[in-house]
Amino acid sequence: MGRYIGPLDKIARRYNEPMFGNGKFNDNKRKGLISHGKNSFKCRVSEYGKQLYDKNKLHYLYNIREKQLSNLFRKVTRKRGNVAVEFIQELEMRLDNVVFRCGISPTRGAARQMVSHKHITVNGKVVNIASYVVKVGDVIGLSEKAKKSSSLLDVIGDKKGDLVWLEFDKDCLVGKILAKPEVSEVPEKINIGNIVDYYSK
Repeated sequence: MGRYIGPLDKIARRYNEPMFGNGKFNDNKRKGLISHGKNSFKCRVSEYGKQLYDKNKLHYLYNIREKQLSNLFRKVTRKRGNVAVEFIQELEMRLDNVVFRCGISPTRGAARQMVSHKHITVNGKVVNIASYVVKVGDVIGLSEKAKKSSSLLDVIGDKKGDLVWLEFDKDCLVGKILAKPEVSEVPEKINIGNIVDYYSK
């Protein structure tokens, strides 16, 4: 599964969540309901179907290829610690995600573009790798070129959610990693247990 480049609101409605920042996602249709007049019934979803649903949600949420996700899971299984927590922390502390969480960009896709165009710095040095994993204490900022771009400055908003592990000074345009995020601190609803079970097979 490659990176998704289609309509974002369509995917957000599928998962009934603002996965890509602000957008239309509320869907009043009942999920899993097949209507045939009076013989309406709910679809039965297998355990594998639930795991695949949550894994695909993670793929769309962080806009990461399937191979990258599976490689990342294998990487965290080699570490000592809780696999689910380590997995989420690796995803949340990707540079493109941190730029999005800070409110520097409206979506993760826009954040990825900002990183690749060398608009983002880490500890004062330009980093153009979206998958770069930041560390606790790292300082995220804008390059000198980006600070002079009114179009970039206009899209900077408030921090995405109440994140205690990340702070952002909108006046100085500087963010700082205060701690590693916990699974419970991720604003989006992620069933990490199903995803771990999917990749553990």
